[in-house]
Amino acid sequence: MTAAASAPLSDDDSGLFPEDLEGLLRSDQRVDRVHKVYITRSLKLSSIRGIGFDMDHTLAIYKKQPIEELAFSATARKLAARPGYPPSMANLKYDREGCVRGLIVDKELGNILKLDKYNYVALAYHGTRRLLASELKKQYAEDIIKFDPNKHYSVDTLFSVPEVFLYAKLVDFIDSHVVRAKTYGQAFIDVRACIDEAHRDGSIKEKVCANPERYVNEDLNLPLTLHKFRVAGKKLFLLTNSDVTYVDVVLGFLLNGKLPGYTNWRDYFDVSITLAGKPGFYKRAEPSTPLNGSGETPKVFVGGNAHDLEERMGVSGDRILYFGDHTYDDILKTKRQFNWRTAMIVPGLAAEIKISQSERKLRTELYKLFQERDTNYVKITRLYSLVAKLRADKIHNYSRKSPTDLARLDRHTRSLTARIAALERNLSNVLGKINVKDRGLFRRYNKFWGSEFSAGNEISRFAGQIADFACIYTGKVSNLLAYSPNKYFQKKRIVMPHETE
Repeated sequence: MTAAASAPLSDDDSGLFPEDLEGLLRSDQRVDRVHKVYITRSLKLSSIRGIGFDMDHTLAIYKKQPIEELAFSATARKLAARPGYPPSMANLKYDREGCVRGLIVDKELGNILKLDKYNYVALAYHGTRRLLASELKKQYAEDIIKFDPNKHYSVDTLFSVPEVFLYAKLVDFIDSHVVRAKTYGQAFIDVRACIDEAHRDGSIKEKVCANPERYVNEDLNLPLTLHKFRVAGKKLFLLTNSDVTYVDVVLGFLLNGKLPGYTNWRDYFDVSITLAGKPGFYKRAEPSTPLNGSGETPKVFVGGNAHDLEERMGVSGDRILYFGDHTYDDILKTKRQFNWRTAMIVPGLAAEIKISQSERKLRTELYKLFQERDTNYVKITRLYSLVAKLRADKIHNYSRKSPTDLARLDRHTRSLTARIAALERNLSNVLGKINVKDRGLFRRYNKFWGSEFSAGNEISRFAGQIADFACIYTGKVSNLLAYSPNKYFQKKRIVMPHETE
C-alpha cells in the first residue's frame, strides 16, 4: 500500500478524494498517450449507472512472458504424453513473439493468417515458415477469408496466444515427419484439448495462486479507480469465467486491504458473478446461484445469465459500461445482444505506443520516402504519356513531316526516354530504401507479425474489431483514474476524403 493510501479517506462534495492523495484522483489531468483513453464512439459516463469488469487480462493484467511460458510448457508436456507425439515436445522453448491477438488459424492447411479489416490475407505462416506471395495467391485465391468455425480458429484473447504458437511448432513437426499420422486439423484439436486440460486440472492456476506476484502485474491505481467510480454513484459488478477460489487469490492480491474500508475484493462490487461461462452467459436462462452463507445478503454468485445480472444490479441496456479484453465474449456479445456500452482493455497497447514514439524519426524518414516514391511515379506516368503522344504523332503524321521534323521528334523521344530511365532507377532505389526501413519498423513491433494494429496498408482485423465494437479502449482499467467519473468521451467528427483533400 502506498503511503498516500494509508491515511483515512473521506469524500468531498465533488465526489473525488481530497488533495492529500497526491493528486491521483484529479479529474481530466493531462494524460500522455500511453495512459490515454481512446474513443471510437462517443460515451457519456454521466449516463452510466452500472460498470462491469471481466477479471483476466482486464482487472488482472498478467505479465506476458511468465504467464505465456507457463501455459505453453504445461500444454507441451501434456501433448508429449499423448500417443503419436515425441517426448521431446515437453522441452520446446517458447517465443513470446510467435503469435499475437487477432490472427486466424487455418486448421486444415496448418496456416496462421493475419488479416486486414476487410478480411484480406496480409501475412501468413505455415507453421513457423512465412509463406511467399506466390503461395498466398495459390492457397487463398479468393483473397477474402470468410470465417468458418469448423475450418478456422480466431485468436481473440491473450490466453490463446501460447497454444497457437505451440500449434505452429507442431505443424513444423508434421512437415518434417517428426510427428506422423496426424493431420493439421487433428493436431489443432489435440493442442486445444491439452490447454483446456491444463486450465481445468490446475496445471496453470495452481502455480499462479502459489505465486501471484510472479504472474500478475500489481496496479496500485486500480483500487483508487474502482473507489472513484463508487463514490461517483456507479454500481460495480464483476463478471468472470474464473472460479471463486482463483478470483480470491488474483483479486485478493490486487485489491485486498489496499484502501481503508475495503478489506476484501468483494467490497468493491455490488454483484460478482464467477464461473459465468461466457459467451453462454448472454443467452442462458438458468439463474445464478448465491455463494454466500445463509442469513447474508448475497453478493457473489455462480453462473446465471445477463438478464438475471441486470435485475440484481437494477441497471440495464446502455446504462451499463462493460470492460473486457475478449473481442467476442466481452465486447461483441454485450453490445449486440444487450446494448451495453463497451470498453476494450488492450494490455499490449502501451508497448505499441512506446515503440511508435521511439521510432518517430524512422516514421518521418519513411513518410519522406513515400512522398518521393509518389512524386517519381507521377513524373514517370506523365513522361510515358508524352512519349506515347510523340510516337502517335510520328505514326499518324509521318508522311506530312519533313526529315528535320522527324529527327527533332526522335531526339525529343530519346530525351524523354532517358529521363524515364533515370526516374525508374531512382524509383527502384527509393523502393529499396522503403523496403529496408519498413521491414525494420515492422520487426520493432514483432519480428513475425509487426504491429498488432496494422496489416500492410490497412488496419488489422483486430484493430477493426476494436473500432467496430468498442466505445472506448485503453491499456488498463486504472487509466480511467485521470478522468472524471462523469467524463464525456466525445469522438471527433469523421469527415469524408473530399472534405479534407
